[in-house]
Amino acid sequence: MKRLVVTAIAIVLLGSGIVAAVAGCVPYERIQAAGELVRRASDFTPERFARYRHVCWFFAFALPALAYFVWSAKPQAWQGAPAERVSLESKGETGGWTPWLIVACGFILRMQRVFDPVAYDEAYTYLNFASRPWYEAIGDYNSTNNHLLNTLLMHVSTRVFGPQEWALRWHVLLAGTVLVWAVFVWARDWISRPVGLMAAAAVAVSPMLITYSADARGYMLVALAAIVFDWSLGRLAGVGGGDRPESVGPTASPRLPGPPPAWRAEGEGQRRAWWTAWGALVFGLCSMPLMVYPAVGSAAWFVATPLFVRRDRQALPTRIRTLASLGLLAIPAVAAFHAPAYIFRGMMFLRDPVVQSADAAGFASALATAWTQASDWWTEGVIPGRLWGVFALIGLATMPSAATRLRWLLPFAVALLLNIVQHVAPPPRIYLHLAPWFFLAAAVGVQSLLRLKWSTERSGRIVAAALLAAGGLYAMNRLVLFNFPERKDYVHIPEVVRELERNLQLHPDERSVLLAPLPCDLPSIFYLRRAGIELPVNIHPQALDRVYVIVPTGESVEDVLASPLLNMADVPFEGWLNVGTSPSSAHGRTPLYLYMGICAGTPESE
Repeated sequence: MKRLVVTAIAIVLLGSGIVAAVAGCVPYERIQAAGELVRRASDFTPERFARYRHVCWFFAFALPALAYFVWSAKPQAWQGAPAERVSLESKGETGGWTPWLIVACGFILRMQRVFDPVAYDEAYTYLNFASRPWYEAIGDYNSTNNHLLNTLLMHVSTRVFGPQEWALRWHVLLAGTVLVWAVFVWARDWISRPVGLMAAAAVAVSPMLITYSADARGYMLVALAAIVFDWSLGRLAGVGGGDRPESVGPTASPRLPGPPPAWRAEGEGQRRAWWTAWGALVFGLCSMPLMVYPAVGSAAWFVATPLFVRRDRQALPTRIRTLASLGLLAIPAVAAFHAPAYIFRGMMFLRDPVVQSADAAGFASALATAWTQASDWWTEGVIPGRLWGVFALIGLATMPSAATRLRWLLPFAVALLLNIVQHVAPPPRIYLHLAPWFFLAAAVGVQSLLRLKWSTERSGRIVAAALLAAGGLYAMNRLVLFNFPERKDYVHIPEVVRELERNLQLHPDERSVLLAPLPCDLPSIFYLRRAGIELPVNIHPQALDRVYVIVPTGESVEDVLASPLLNMADVPFEGWLNVGTSPSSAHGRTPLYLYMGICAGTPESE
C-alpha cells in the first residue's frame, strides 16, 4: 500500500511537470489575454511574462526530478541518522496536569490581548495587502514587510468575518499558544521534563511573546516553525528526552546508549519526524524568509555534532543525506507558494532597506545594538533582565554535554554570522525566534542551582508556578505589555476615531482633513475605513478646511505639524481647540489629544 502511494505521488509530480512545460510554451499574446480574467491584460508585461516562463521551466525540470527521487528513494532516506544517544524515558512522561496548566495560562494571557486595537504594522499589512484580492495580496512582494502566509490568512479571515481585531490575529494567537506546548516538548526531549516546564512557563508569560501572539505578523509563525524544526531534527538524530534527576547539572551523568525505543526501531517515528521537519521548514519559509536563520542554525548542529562525538562520526553521511532530502523536497513547495510574488514583483524585495547593507563605519556598533536590544526584549517583564542572563550563563556552563551545548550555541552563532555576511544590522524583532533558546538555558541554570535542595520534578513545578503567578499578574495589570514607547499610542486610536466621528457629525457640510503623526496614521486610516468614514488623512489641507490633528502626550500641535511625516509647519492654521482626550494616564495610559482648527490658507511658496 505504501509503495502504491509513493508511486501515485511520483506520477502526480511527473504530470505536473509536464503541465508546467506546456504552460511555458504558451505564447505571450495568449497569456496576456488571459490576464483579463484576473485583472487587466495590460498588467501582464513582457518582464512579467519572462518571469512567468522562469517559473514554468523551473517546475518543468524540478517536478520530474522530484518524482524520480520520491519513486526511487529507499525508506532509509526518509529517516534520520542512527541514534546519537538515548535515555530511558519515564513512564507517563507526557502526562500530568502541569504542562496543560502552563498552556492554559499562556492562552488566557494571549486571549486577553487579541481584542486590543490594531498596531501600526498590522494596519500596514491589512491596508496595503490583505484588504486586496488574494492574488494581489501574496503577489505584491515589494517589501519584506509583507509576510505572505500571514497576509493570506488575514485576507481569508477578514473576508469571512470582517476587519475585526480578532479576525486579523486568530492564526498568530493559535501559533503563540501552540508554541508554549511545543517549547515544553522540545525542552523536555532535549534536556529534561523540569526544564521543559520552566522554559514553557517563561514563554507563556513573556511580554514580548504575548504581544506578538496578538500582533498579526509572521514572527510568531516563524518562532513556532523554528522550535518544531529543531525538535524534529533532534528526533532524527535519536536524541531522547530524559526525566532522571541526574540528567542536568554539574554532576550530570552521561547518557548511556541503550536499546532504541519503539518509535525508532519500527521506523515510523523517524518517518514522522522527517515529515514534521519538512512541514515546519516549508511553513516557516512560506511565512517569512527569516526562517533561513533558525533552519540553518539547527541544520548546523545536526551536521556538526557527529564531528565532536567520536563514536557517532559514522552518522555524518546519513545526516547530510537527510538534510539534502529535506531541502530537495521543500524547495518546490516553497517556490510554488512564492511563484506569484516572483512573477508580479521579481526580486524587488531585495531593495527593502531592511536587507540593504549597513554603512561600514557604524556596522559593528549597529549590530551590537541590535543584539543588545533583542536580549532586552527577551527579558522584558517582571524578572530583571540581568538575572535572566545570569541563569542563562549558568545553564550554558552546566549543560549535560558538549554536544548539547553546541546545539544551543549554533543557532545564535549562525544568526550572527549571517548578519555579518549580509552586512545587515536588523531590527530586534528579527531575533524573536531565539527567545525560547534563551529561556531554555535559563531554565537549565535554575534547575542546576535548585537540584541541591529539591528533586528536579518538584523544583520544575515550583519555578513554573512562580513564573506563571508573577508573569500573569504583571501582564494582566498593564495596558501595554511590551515596547511601551513605540506601542503606547495604538491603544487609544479607536477612542480618538469615535470622538472624531462625533465632531464630524456636528459639521456635516464642511470639508475636513485628519492629520495623524507616526505611528498613529495607519491605525487611524484602518478604523476610519471600518467605521465607513470618508476622510482624507495626512494630505495638505486647502483654505477654510476644518483640520483635526492627533497630538500625543508631551507634544504640541506645532510639534506634530513639524514632524517629518506631515512637514506642515509653514501651513497657516488658526483657532486650535482641544475637542477630545483619550483616557487618563492611570495604569500606564498616556492619552492622545484631538485638536480642531481651520486652515487659513496655503503657504506663500505655493
